[in-house]
Amino acid sequence: MNSFERLLEVVTRKGLRVRPVRDGEAMVQCPVHAPDNNPSVHVTYKSEDKRTLVCDMHDHSRAGMESVLRSLGLTSADLFDSPSGINGYATPASRRSHDPFEGMGLSTRTAHSVSSSVSVGHDADSAARPEPAVFHMPDPTLDINKATFSDRFRNVCGILRTAPGHGVIVAVCPVCGGKLTLLYSPWEQGTYLHCDNCDPADIAKELGCYDQAGQIRSRANRPSVAVIYDNDMGVDYRYEDDLVVHRNAAKQITQFGAGTRRRGKTGTQDEKARTHVLLYASIIHKAVENGHPVFLVEGEKDANALLAIGHYATTAPMGANGVGTLNPSEAQKTLAGGHVIAVVDKDRQGAIWRQKVSDLLDGYCSITYVQASGDAHDASDAILTNTGFEYMTDDGIETVTDSTDKSHGYELYDMATVRSEQVSWLWPQHVPAGKITILDGDPGVGKSTIAMDIAARVSTGQDWPDGTTGCESAEVLILSAEDSVSDTIKPRLQAAGADLTRIKALHELLDHEGKPVDQTMDILIPRLRTMLEQHRFKLVIIDVFMAYLGSSTDSHKDQDIRANVMSPLKQIAETYDCAFLLLRHLNKGQGSALYRGGGSIGISGAARSVMAAVPEASDGDWNLLGPVKLNIGIMPQSLRYRLTDVPEYGCARIEWGELTGTSIDDALSGRPQDDKHDDKPCSRQSQAEAFLEECFRVNAVSYPGDTRYIGMRVQDVLKHADGAYTKNELSNARRRSKSVRYETANYHGDHWWIKPISEPHADDGPQTSPNDEDEPEF
Repeated sequence: MNSFERLLEVVTRKGLRVRPVRDGEAMVQCPVHAPDNNPSVHVTYKSEDKRTLVCDMHDHSRAGMESVLRSLGLTSADLFDSPSGINGYATPASRRSHDPFEGMGLSTRTAHSVSSSVSVGHDADSAARPEPAVFHMPDPTLDINKATFSDRFRNVCGILRTAPGHGVIVAVCPVCGGKLTLLYSPWEQGTYLHCDNCDPADIAKELGCYDQAGQIRSRANRPSVAVIYDNDMGVDYRYEDDLVVHRNAAKQITQFGAGTRRRGKTGTQDEKARTHVLLYASIIHKAVENGHPVFLVEGEKDANALLAIGHYATTAPMGANGVGTLNPSEAQKTLAGGHVIAVVDKDRQGAIWRQKVSDLLDGYCSITYVQASGDAHDASDAILTNTGFEYMTDDGIETVTDSTDKSHGYELYDMATVRSEQVSWLWPQHVPAGKITILDGDPGVGKSTIAMDIAARVSTGQDWPDGTTGCESAEVLILSAEDSVSDTIKPRLQAAGADLTRIKALHELLDHEGKPVDQTMDILIPRLRTMLEQHRFKLVIIDVFMAYLGSSTDSHKDQDIRANVMSPLKQIAETYDCAFLLLRHLNKGQGSALYRGGGSIGISGAARSVMAAVPEASDGDWNLLGPVKLNIGIMPQSLRYRLTDVPEYGCARIEWGELTGTSIDDALSGRPQDDKHDDKPCSRQSQAEAFLEECFRVNAVSYPGDTRYIGMRVQDVLKHADGAYTKNELSNARRRSKSVRYETANYHGDHWWIKPISEPHADDGPQTSPNDEDEPEF
């Protein structure tokens, strides 16, 4: 009896109606959506795969299929003819025959029965749980007691005065004297360590292993785990398709071997072909055949941590983004018919990973989605902090994917279940955490020196210059296209009192062959994801931002800059809870500081905070650092500062002064604070005129009605204004502009504002317009 026949037998036994369609295909009365007088569950037998497909016509999602199976008392594994999956799923000949576990003194025991408290599948009420339920770990299935220890692990244990042991062991933290947990993994070739009170970097320093400590990313108020590697060069993760992923002691990740190639002569990014297999694929396949549960995680470090406590675990290459590089049929064969426990990281990338796993494995194996409990972020956190796991909840995100066309998938936030959070700050009311901040200023005003002062304060946690309490000390990444690391950046950091051990500067970007490539955003953005996966940067400084855009990105096109640069940066900032500080030069325009930043207004639009550094009008020795835009808080006062020479380091540092009521717009216009309201109507008009002139400079096109003119449709001008100016204000600015003579025209029903390509002076008298129609009334 095959799986199709068994399923129909269960349906009939439960008194549900079956309507045959043809051989191997039937419509079944739905056990969930009663009364279902017209049978709505489509059941199809795939003889070539020896499995049965089930589709609930009321609910095409995976959850719908699982609800039907639960109501019938079945699981996904019952949809296969063979208990271990599709018949004939032997280890592919293309996989290397060597055992990755060989030489580690480990043996595989016979399958343990899972304790009665463990649910590897979904129990009947799991979908209705209002709060996450505790997931009880299955019994270990690997005998780890024969694993050998490295010399470095023994040395670490010696320093900590604790005996080396298998699994998680406890010692006294050398920094705070509190509880320190350790876990040695022969697969990772390193020692995991965690303390609730201390930064792992500080612990590694005390152990004399800082240079060998590769750190797992952590977030604010969440546990942090580090790994001290046995080898100073790091670790190689070897896959059975000859792919090698290398993580070195400096926490850089590279890959080489099978499936890594360039996209073509004009390509700029590495392409990972969809030919890779899961980590330890043949061993995992044998575990599935023997009935062992298998953990599927988002990275090699998490997989190797689970192996070290006796559980079979695997991952796609390079973690969360690697699911798309897998050969689908190979991954499905490896896990077919098995019990998979998928550990989802607590971040946006984890939600995306979960959807990819579901798309890849639905119908091939039984999947239980879990996440680390409490403040723990991922599997390694959960193991080292002993918080354990809980069943996965959607946390307000509803994912819907069309079963026939994946391009129709979408995600909705249920506002009734989304958790409200307050904005967190690095520098209150200036630099928000996990968001984009812009710092504008002319050359020579000290933008880069201000950025180094901010970096220094983040690295040490010292108070901010306006007197607000400093943030928790954290790591900083600096990207500089203009200054030398050795003679400019480091001296400025030293002069600002930075903790240099917490600050990194990007040297080069490398391709898959280790050759340098251009440091442009199209190449840099995916590398930033990798860097933030491996480091705990809380601030990334890009100085200057425009230098990293590259020739393929038009910085003056709003759509181009938002879609290709600002949107990906925003996603990275939120995913990794990392603030981005982008430095820009001011343009040569006039008017409001909001429109003085270089490039498209979309750059400022995408940022949540925009600051500017400008000379103070009333005193040539002092400058102002002040807000230009702040979407998520109350605009603070400006702060006076000046550059002070530091002969010891051969550079300048920032000397901060007092707060002042003078705004950045006041300083740019040369108007003292006492006179700031004297010409308010004129100021608003001049700002509208400056915006219109800049908008034309960036966006004007050839007027189709007369090639002697350039212009813009009125509706496009209003779109670029984005509510900053009303229709009447812009119309008045067009009429009253003293520097540009704008004319009106009508082309095919569209109203245009135009000006001659050869601009006449405003005093030259009236000009002949290509269209004599009056401007439409606003």
